[in-house]
Amino acid sequence: SVATDDEMRQVWTPRTTGVVDLPAHRTAVSAAAESAAGRLNITGTARRALVDAALLHDEGKNDQRFQRSLRHRPGAHPGVVLAKSGMRSTQLIRRAREASGLPSGWRHEQLSAAITWGQLTSSDPVERDLVTRLVGTSHGRGRCGFDHTAPDLLGSTGASEAAVALFDDAEWDLIVERTDARWGIWGVAYLEAILRAADGTTSRSGS
Repeated sequence: SVATDDEMRQVWTPRTTGVVDLPAHRTAVSAAAESAAGRLNITGTARRALVDAALLHDEGKNDQRFQRSLRHRPGAHPGVVLAKSGMRSTQLIRRAREASGLPSGWRHEQLSAAITWGQLTSSDPVERDLVTRLVGTSHGRGRCGFDHTAPDLLGSTGASEAAVALFDDAEWDLIVERTDARWGIWGVAYLEAILRAADGTTSRSGS
């Protein structure tokens, strides 16, 4: 049941040798996205956005609460920033999530979008919009908004001007509108699907 549950696959790996660290996962997804873009003859801004989004799509997993949710007990796997848990039981995964302190419905890709928006302030506005949109929708959510405003998203982890702009001041909704207008609804959906396929293929391989 873990392997067929889309939500569980975000935190679980089929590897029998243990956990997957975040830097290795993001590098593998980025390589898969770039390979797919090459095979599909995607060039220019769209290609760069896909590769950058693949690198940034799981940055929200750095949140300490989320890291706790990937560990069967506090202190497990010290010094490692995890992308995927080594837990192989839905009961253990759900128990760790409950112990993490994350609010119900919290999405790591929402935080990833805020981190991305904050990091790309000097980028081309069109490209910044697209990368942020792809990161925020990398698990099929977010097109109609997210459940949480900035305070709930961040918890006690600190302030984020980007999170406030996106999720308190409606910039995220404007990004969705702008990317739909610039790339077309189906064009953005196509790019979202490529990123999700790169992530899913990488995860299924155990990376």
